[in-house]
Amino acid sequence: REEYEAVKGISANPKNPASGVAATIAMGATMDLQIAEDVFNHILTQAKEQDYIYYFVGLGRNPATRKYLVKSFEKHYATVSFMQKWLLHRFNPSCSSWKGPLATSV
Repeated sequence: REEYEAVKGISANPKNPASGVAATIAMGATMDLQIAEDVFNHILTQAKEQDYIYYFVGLGRNPATRKYLVKSFEKHYATVSFMQKWLLHRFNPSCSSWKGPLATSV
């Protein structure tokens, strides 16, 4: 947990853009699903839209959190932005919640 908090601090106040991106991606490199939940809640409440892709890369590349990411995304589908939906679809085309920008309601 200490490592996660340290990386989260670097992500929030990076010395340069590259270290910020690396720290943001590293936040998803956890085996602890409680930390993955914290990361997802951070995406929903505090993350800048320009950084969404880095959070999704971190959680989506991690075999331990990939399914959690998709399930959480589906659970919070109504609250996530269009950009978040598009990004998750890019990393997991099988995500059943994604309807695409041209989908019509049935």
